Amino acid sequence: VLEDDQRFLKDLIDSLKKTKLVDDKNIIYNQNSDDFIDEVLKNDIDVLLLDIKLEGDIRNGIDVANILKKPTIFFTSARNEYTDKIEALKTSKEFPPVEEFNKSPDVERLKTILEKFIPRVKDYQKENVNTNLGNSLYIKTHSAKLEKILFSKIVLILTCESESRDKLIYTNDLTEIKAKNITLDELLCKLSSSFIKINSSAIINIECEFKLIDRDTIKVKPIDKEVNISDKYSENFFKVFPKFKI
Repeated sequence: VLEDDQRFLKDLIDSLKKTKLVDDKNIIYNQNSDDFIDEVLKNDIDVLLLDIKLEGDIRNGIDVANILKKPTIFFTSARNEYTDKIEALKTSKEFPPVEEFNKSPDVERLKTILEKFIPRVKDYQKENVNTNLGNSLYIKTHSAKLEKILFSKIVLILTCESESRDKLIYTNDLTEIKAKNITLDELLCKLSSSFIKINSSAIINIECEFKLIDRDTIKVKPIDKEVNISDKYSENFFKVFPKFKI
């Protein structure tokens, strides 16, 4: 659940529990989109409940949904400026199931929505189980063609310096591939759990060979490239490699 209003967030969590359709232990929530996205990527999340307007945030609920691409229920007001965008997601054949309900913590209304939505989510998961368990990344390259890259070949992904929406994918055979118009968070959603963010502009494959230069820098050996570990993402790295923690 992503909701910027602390009081409404608490009421909504309580209402979710009272529906008895969701295990208490399986609910994660946040008031900030950055932290929320990180939590969703770390956990096996089935459904997103997203507020549309996030006061003081760099994103809105539509942005978060497009990054995570999971079945989504939006909280909406009676007159909502994002109605057209929600409808576009609802009717898209490429997007998971989408639903909305007026912003209210009413238990019975929420239960009714969930009783209809959960079967749709299960059907979606069955239909997409093969693609979700794949071992390859499918991305559009600079030539606008869809290219398949095995996860095992990818060692590093960096934000392109000349165009931040593009990403450079480095492989263990020293190939460099430019992925067009995609964010790092969107890529993480497509990759396996062996990929982690180590700064706001870099993803590494933890199964590749690398050397720790110092607490803040690693060298990715297959491509002989040094990459910084930022404070914000250092926990990700040292959780996987606790022996390097100073």
